[in-house]
Amino acid sequence: MVPRGGPRGGKSSHHSIARLVGSSSSALFELLIFQPLDTCCKRIITYQGRLLTAEGLSLSDKYGKIRSVVFRDKLNSGPFDKLRSLYVGLKFGASYKICQRTAAYGLQPFLFDHIHATYHDSFISLAGPKRARSVEFATAAAIMGTVEVVFIPLDTLKIIAQTNASSLRGRSFLQIVEQEGFRLYRGASWTVLRNFPGSFALFGGSALIKEKAFHLENYKDATLLQELIASTTGAVWSLTVSSPADVIKARVQRASLSPSGEVMKGRQILRDLLRKEGPWALFKGLNTKFMVVCGRRRKGGREGGWRVGRYSW
Repeated sequence: MVPRGGPRGGKSSHHSIARLVGSSSSALFELLIFQPLDTCCKRIITYQGRLLTAEGLSLSDKYGKIRSVVFRDKLNSGPFDKLRSLYVGLKFGASYKICQRTAAYGLQPFLFDHIHATYHDSFISLAGPKRARSVEFATAAAIMGTVEVVFIPLDTLKIIAQTNASSLRGRSFLQIVEQEGFRLYRGASWTVLRNFPGSFALFGGSALIKEKAFHLENYKDATLLQELIASTTGAVWSLTVSSPADVIKARVQRASLSPSGEVMKGRQILRDLLRKEGPWALFKGLNTKFMVVCGRRRKGGREGGWRVGRYSW
């Protein structure tokens, strides 16, 4: 890797490395900062009961109930112990996030380049010349979001460590993989249902803002502020669209290593959720997700963008 301002030869290979380095390193930085919020979110959405919509409770009682769901046995501990308890599953989260972000942000531009070079005329006839590029960008993102399902065992183990750690206790990673096998892929279909529209909305929304609000023909010309505004807007759209499938996915994954061996189907979980908790439960933890993802956009944009700029020409 050569810093900006070096020789001009080998531009393509160095820019490719920059994409991978920027995406994976920003994933690691954001994980260290936002893992506690992610754990809070996972514990809230996998809790099978009403929280803010609970009847007969005052606002302070509802807040206390949320705190007990989030901190569990550390509810009465000191601030440091509470914070440390929210970093459970960090090793699984780091492995998953680096793989996922390297694929999504590192490889997706190559897929977009291929789609643009090969199918641009088809997208023009489908969406028109003004919207074709945005749709191509969103399509590449949606495909990569679907491909990410290959990493779901790491995501499953992270969620179980965050919400049901007793089922992992006393076993190493290799022992878990050997004993559980393809059970770690439970929730894969719900992951696809979350990732495909979510990724389409994330990158498509970001591209739409750059094109319509900032009038950029080349998305790479966006300033840091424009990039942050566009990506944050896309993230909000993505989270809202994908929230129902994400709630069901997390609950399926949490139950995938149940000691009783009982298999909880996503449709069964969905029916029980609607009956016991109401339709708003499909959007549980959405405000926490907004805090996580909007913060990630600011931090990831600075760290990832700096590294891409530092090692590309």
